[in-house]
Amino acid sequence: MLLIGLFGVNKAFGQFQKDLKKALDTQNSILLKKYTDKILVHYKNTTASWSCSREITSNYREEVINIKKIVPDKNDAAIATIYSFRVNLILHGNTIIYYDFSEKKNRKAVHEWSSYGETEWVEYFEPIAKFKSTNGYLDFRKDFSALFQADIQETEIFTVGPVYGEHCYISGTDPTGRVQVNNFVRNKDKKSLLKWLQSGNTEKQVYAVDGLWQLGRMGIKLTAQELKMVSFVKNTKSCVSTCSGCLSINWSVHDMTSKFKF
Repeated sequence: MLLIGLFGVNKAFGQFQKDLKKALDTQNSILLKKYTDKILVHYKNTTASWSCSREITSNYREEVINIKKIVPDKNDAAIATIYSFRVNLILHGNTIIYYDFSEKKNRKAVHEWSSYGETEWVEYFEPIAKFKSTNGYLDFRKDFSALFQADIQETEIFTVGPVYGEHCYISGTDPTGRVQVNNFVRNKDKKSLLKWLQSGNTEKQVYAVDGLWQLGRMGIKLTAQELKMVSFVKNTKSCVSTCSGCLSINWSVHDMTSKFKF
């Protein structure tokens, strides 16, 4: 079992962070949920919300907890500082096999399109604590590989987007994911669509199902294993970030993909 210790605990919230880490170290999501429910009672001006669950395989899922603490200014009640924390989890049933606990911060960085060194504020997450069950995480990787016939792309886990949809925002433009999938379909690029299906990122997987269905209408067939992967994604108990016009909402993957008949 691998446990990476607590880093630079913020003095103002030392007890809060220690208590949360203690709850995480039970490696039990039920006990952790009970703790986050108590946050509202024990810590003033603090909220904790669990984002929608995402199935990675039939045996493992990812969860994200977002925590915010509002600290009013001592000299001016109209001014407050908001501290934001995030906990990423991989669960096997109710067992926590992985977590990372971090605080959201901001720093100045040179703008990517800058010609004269202009800077902008960029969000980043500073690690507080991290845990990975050596055996549990290995079993998770094996489970993913058995289903998707590929190694899990770890950078895709806990990543939301590219948002799924078309004709979005005030301008009615297609999001980047739709543009890429349209290009894959136009080029009959089954290989790239399968890579998205195997990525572990829910939005990419939904786009892949969409694109592979379009290829099917062109006469491009899927193997039995590829159909198995598609079936898992279509029936997963997950939500996907979607857009349509000015509306942006999390939607059931099953509902979004039910029209794609293979």
